[in-house]
Amino acid sequence: MFRFFMVAFSSCLLFVKSEAQQNARSNYKSAFDTTTSDEVFFPIKTVKRVNEDSAVITIQYGMKDGIFFGAEANVMSSHNSGGGPTRETVVYMGSATCINLSDTSATYSIKIYKKFKSEKILAGDLLGISTHPVKNSVPNIFYELAKLDILFLDNSKIEIKSKREMLLNTNADFENKVLELYTK
Repeated sequence: MFRFFMVAFSSCLLFVKSEAQQNARSNYKSAFDTTTSDEVFFPIKTVKRVNEDSAVITIQYGMKDGIFFGAEANVMSSHNSGGGPTRETVVYMGSATCINLSDTSATYSIKIYKKFKSEKILAGDLLGISTHPVKNSVPNIFYELAKLDILFLDNSKIEIKSKREMLLNTNADFENKVLELYTK
C-alpha cells in the first residue's frame, strides 16, 4: 500500500514539474524574440574548478534575461576580475554548456582550452552567451553597451540603470532618459 502511495505521489510531482516547465516555456516565448539572438556578456559570479581542463561557473542571470538551454557560450577573461597586470585579458578561455537554468541564474560547465589550462577562471570574468532579445526592444547605444557588460555609474559608483533594465528595455525614449540621468 505504501509503495502505491509513493508511486502516485511521484507521478503527481512529475506532472506538476512538467506543467511548470511548460508554463515557463510559454512565458519565455511570449516575452522574447526566439527567431534571433545576440551575444551578451555576463559577469561570472562563482567559479569551482573541477580539474585542469574543466570548471563549473554560475551567473546571476537566467531565463528572464533571454538565456535559453542549448545556446552557445564561451568564457572570456576580463579586466574586471582583478587578475593582475600580467594576466592576458579579453581572450576566449573555453567553451561552456548550460547545466542548470532558472529565471534569475544559470550554471555552466566549462571546457577550458588547452592553452589556458594553467590559467584561473575568476569571478568577474565574462560568459558570452547567445541570448534572445526581448520582443519589441528598441535598438539604442545603451543596449549595445550592456551586451558588452559596459555599464554607467553615478559619482557614488552605483549603476544608473542595471544591465537587466538596459537589456529588457522596450521604451523608445529610454536612451534619452538614461542620458538625462547621467548628465544630472
